[in-house]
Amino acid sequence: MLCIELYEAKWCAVHDELPRSMNATLQSVARRFWEKCLVYAEDGAVWRPRPAAERPFSFFSFVRRILAETGLYNPTCPIPMLYEQVGQCTLADLKGKLSAALWGVWDTYYIVEQELEINALNDRLAQIDRAESFQEVARITRAFLSSLYGLTPLLVRWKF
Repeated sequence: MLCIELYEAKWCAVHDELPRSMNATLQSVARRFWEKCLVYAEDGAVWRPRPAAERPFSFFSFVRRILAETGLYNPTCPIPMLYEQVGQCTLADLKGKLSAALWGVWDTYYIVEQELEINALNDRLAQIDRAESFQEVARITRAFLSSLYGLTPLLVRWKF
């Protein structure tokens, strides 16, 4: 089942199915990124992810969190996820939410020719607005994201 993952208005990804795990930094796990994330499926279902298991608190985890918050140690690791259906979404609603998320993704990356890239983003947003199916929206979004991920990030890919 094709799905689009949105994190607030800052990040998005297209998946061929609900991800069994999500790659996340230690800092984003400490900040409970899953509470700000929704996954929109092609059947209109909206899913909220949550970790399959809570991590136990220990002195070592406390030290790692401090190091992650200061930026000294912030590794990425896969987090096994479970999903709970939290509602339904129309294609029109998804397009609006996706537009904000794509602006957030674009803002994360360092773009040398900003005016040219803004035009490219506006073209993609217009294509998404004209799209008549979830599959078409996902295809356009995936193509745009793959063109950006080849660039150098301004900050970090995950803005949690």
